[in-house]
This record gives sequence, structure tokens and C-alpha cells, in this order.
Amino acid sequence: MGHIYLSYTELALKLSDLELAQGSCMHAIKTFGRIGAQAQLGDALKFAGIIQHRKQNFDKADVFFQRSIKIAGECDSLLNGAEARYEYALHLLDKQPPDKTKALNQLNEAMKIFTELDAKADIANTQAALSRIAESEKATAPTRRFTRINLSMV
Repeated sequence: MGHIYLSYTELALKLSDLELAQGSCMHAIKTFGRIGAQAQLGDALKFAGIIQHRKQNFDKADVFFQRSIKIAGECDSLLNGAEARYEYALHLLDKQPPDKTKALNQLNEAMKIFTELDAKADIANTQAALSRIAESEKATAPTRRFTRINLSMV
């Protein structure tokens, strides 16, 4: 039953129906928690983080993403953990102010796992996110200005 709720969650997210997504996701979390399906619970928590992020409930999103990553690590769910790290990094970049350092750490960890799993699409998405951060760093880097000193006055 939890998988059905999670499928509804994904569909509702694609349709941008955040209320339906949240409701079905909470049912999935309760179902997986009740039966002790930790890997699936971690996946549902990742979706809860995405929903809260889209609703701009950033503090709640932080909690859901962090719990998802923790659970994935505890039950050796590599793909779920990497996906949660990737989504958490995107969330961190959207927050005000963005936490680029933490986002980079999450993306680098996700990249290691995606590479280990040879998850090509996820690798490409993570590389694109890393490139966006690098480009934004270049754009905001201060430029040095040198002033001429009139040596005849010295």
C-alpha cells in the first residue's frame, strides 16, 4: 500500500498538486514506518522534503531531507541516499541565503555514489548542478582593481 501512496505522491508532484502530494506522502510515511520498511521510509521522507521545499517550508524540508539521508545510510540504501543528497543540495541552493558549501558537500557525496552505481542520468544531473555552482561563483567573485600610482609624486 505504501508504494501506491508513493506513486500518487510522484504523480501529484508532476502535476504540481502539492496538497495531494503531501497527503499521499504522509500516508506512505505512516505505512512504511508502521511495517518497518526503512529504505522505503527514507524514500518517502525524501519526497516529503521536496514537497516542503516547493511549499517554501524550508525548515521542514531540512528535517525531512536530513532524516532521509540518515535512514538511507543506516540501511545501506545507496541510491536513495544519493538521490536525497542531490535533492537536499538543490534545496540548500534555493534557500536564502544559499548554503553553497553544504550544497557542494552533498553534491560531491551524491556524485561518488552515483558514479559507483553507474547511474548515468543522475551523474549528468549532478554534474550540471555542480557546474551551475561553479558558474555562480565566477559571476560573484570580486574583481581586483589596480590603481596607478603616480611615481613622480613619491
